[in-house]
Amino acid sequence: MSRPASVSPKHHSTSSIDDALAGLDRAEQLKEQGRYEQAMELYEANIGALIAHLRSISETDRSNGSNFDTTVLADRVRVALSDAEAIKHHLSDTNGRMESKPRGDQNQIINPGGP
Repeated sequence: MSRPASVSPKHHSTSSIDDALAGLDRAEQLKEQGRYEQAMELYEANIGALIAHLRSISETDRSNGSNFDTTVLADRVRVALSDAEAIKHHLSDTNGRMESKPRGDQNQIINPGGP
């Protein structure tokens, strides 16, 4: 899973979290436009960035307050994961149908002896 260059697992600035949230918004736009592969890439990168951020927050940070409400971020990640899973199923269904579509020449009976 790739991660946006501005997001480091050890240090998460407000702007990197904003970037990840904006990336999820962009992924939703791409999904609505039917650009599922691109949307999936953005979901993967930005969900990963937000999960890394949530994991890096200690209990002390949570109780002392943070620039972002971790509950809101976790809820946003859950929604994004659900959206990404739906895209994954859509892509696998679409690819499955494309692979199972017979080509015209595959259905012809070959008669080596002629007509």
